[in-house]
Amino acid sequence: MNVMRTLNNHIQSFSGSGLQQTVHIPVLLQEVLTHLRLKAGDTVLDGTLGGGGHATAMASSIGDSGTLIGIDADSVAISRAEAALTQEGCTKHLMQDTFRNLDEV
Repeated sequence: MNVMRTLNNHIQSFSGSGLQQTVHIPVLLQEVLTHLRLKAGDTVLDGTLGGGGHATAMASSIGDSGTLIGIDADSVAISRAEAALTQEGCTKHLMQDTFRNLDEV
């Protein structure tokens, strides 16, 4: 996976989304992906969606057959993540909550 391509797609996805445009550069993205060792068909959880940078890269890694679960307490963050993830084919479950409630999510 080309991380820079994923980031560029993520940044461009905000154009025309009606959301305030921001630039989110995910911290330690390559390190996170290396340690997760995601592959096509995996299910992955992003417990703090934020700007959607990690979620977009994870979705790209798990492909169309994978499932991404995303949580954030901020409804605007969820909207931004939805916009960033529009081109990713995986199944997406994004919800407003906090990772503290994982047992209930």
